[in-house]
Amino acid sequence: MFRSTATLNHSKTLRALLACALAACLGVAALGATGCAGQGAQGSSSASAAADAEGTLAATLTVNAGDEVLAEAVEVAGLAAGATALDALEAGPLPVTSEESQYGPYVTAVGDVAADATHGWTYTVNGEEPTVSAGEYELADGDEVVWNYVSFAA
Repeated sequence: MFRSTATLNHSKTLRALLACALAACLGVAALGATGCAGQGAQGSSSASAAADAEGTLAATLTVNAGDEVLAEAVEVAGLAAGATALDALEAGPLPVTSEESQYGPYVTAVGDVAADATHGWTYTVNGEEPTVSAGEYELADGDEVVWNYVSFAA
């Protein structure tokens, strides 16, 4: 049976989210595109890989919880060269809670919205879902980081 690339990517992401949900129930983090994985740093796909002359960079941060926008296109400036997607979230306007796992940091809450057995936080950078932990994905100057609270249910 033929499946489109979008369907395959959705299936892959759904499997990763379900694995993370199961792992959350078991008290461990799972590998996947959920911001709870991490197997080495991944550079940004952005064309601009260099930080500015002062060694800092800026990113744009958006945080969505379902239909509610918690932070929209907030510029997070002054991030150190080598800053990660998690660093951008933590430098934003909302309180962030995360815990360490064997795969890297796992975001457990942003603002008043906490992960549970069927929901959690995922992230994209420049519209792409990285395959590493948000604590390992190094940003480039000008990257757009979007965090979404999603349901693991099909």
